[in-house]
Amino acid sequence: MIKATFIPYSELACTKCDGIGRAIKRINRRRDGTVSSVVYDLKNDCRPCKGTGLSCMEVSRG
Repeated sequence: MIKATFIPYSELACTKCDGIGRAIKRINRRRDGTVSSVVYDLKNDCRPCKGTGLSCMEVSRG
């Protein structure tokens, strides 16, 4: 028997692009500082998740 555990999508989504998979081009803010809209760059992929939209751990080697 296979036991599957449910992981909510919010925990799997990339924190940089919110699971969209595209790079953020511009963030529009209101005067009080809250975010009104986010514009994504359709030609470039998100670098941390490489366009998949899933969260992953980045490894830096140096």
